[in-house]
Amino acid sequence: MPRVNPAILMYHRIADPPLDPWGLSVSPDVFRDQLEVLSKERQVLSMDAMVDHLLHGSLPKDAVAITFDDGYVDNLLVAKPLLEAAGIPATIFLSTASIGQTEEFWWDLLARMIVLLRGSMGCRFVISGQCIVIDLPALEENGAPRSDWRTDSEPQNARERTYLALWSALQRCRPEQREEHMSELQALFAPSMPSPNDFPMSQEQARRLPSDLISVGGHSRRHHPLTTFPPELRRLEIEGCRRDCARIAGVLPTGFAYPHGDRDADTITLVREAGYNWACSTQHRAINRLSFDLYDLPRIAVGQWSGAEMLWRLERLRT
Repeated sequence: MPRVNPAILMYHRIADPPLDPWGLSVSPDVFRDQLEVLSKERQVLSMDAMVDHLLHGSLPKDAVAITFDDGYVDNLLVAKPLLEAAGIPATIFLSTASIGQTEEFWWDLLARMIVLLRGSMGCRFVISGQCIVIDLPALEENGAPRSDWRTDSEPQNARERTYLALWSALQRCRPEQREEHMSELQALFAPSMPSPNDFPMSQEQARRLPSDLISVGGHSRRHHPLTTFPPELRRLEIEGCRRDCARIAGVLPTGFAYPHGDRDADTITLVREAGYNWACSTQHRAINRLSFDLYDLPRIAVGQWSGAEMLWRLERLRT
């Protein structure tokens, strides 16, 4: 039997990029369909309203909240107009060090360099003492990378395997080391200019983000797994992000989302001490209205689902 439980939805992009290995994108038409179904079948609340209802024991069973991670420019240019046209609130969590940067997020840039490379490349690349062999044959004249490849499926060719190997090594690096390695890879692969639609927001764009329906939340400064940082640096990432949001977007965020869902008891304490009222993880489950942690709220990563499929999935969520 279908069941109804409250849930928080997690998006990243409303876009149609040429490559999406992490499944971060939902196309605008599909997003519009999802919003239409949610507006008819669920009570869509802002995150602050959802938290307030949780605290007062009044959260409806069919409540849903919408969130976005990272701060892609399409959140402002595409998602915000669709949300406001539907009268639906959302919270957009910003990785503040990325706001205003003039290139893609590193995981997108890496995918474009490796998976979309048409020519050949052979070399050895060392990341934090790990030697990664890069041996990529040229694509055939009419060949094309698998645009539908996702990292949760088995890689089928050298480009996909190489991307995963490099991503895994880079993800474990400290942010400053990762930046150095990415610069070296860019010099090696010489990628073409990407579409500006794939960038994070500029500072001017981030200032235009908040509205009566759109709230801004914190997502750390550098989008790095927080538990890998020493305590003082972890505190700077969390507190500094809140100050950055106030300076850049003109609002002091009430909520936080842990990058990669990575948190422990000490990190949760730091988020609470920084002044945030609640925080989201990436646990894939519904909200338990009787037993919950406001600083470890679960979220559902949304895919390229029709509105009907989204409703079907929501009806099968467990707490």
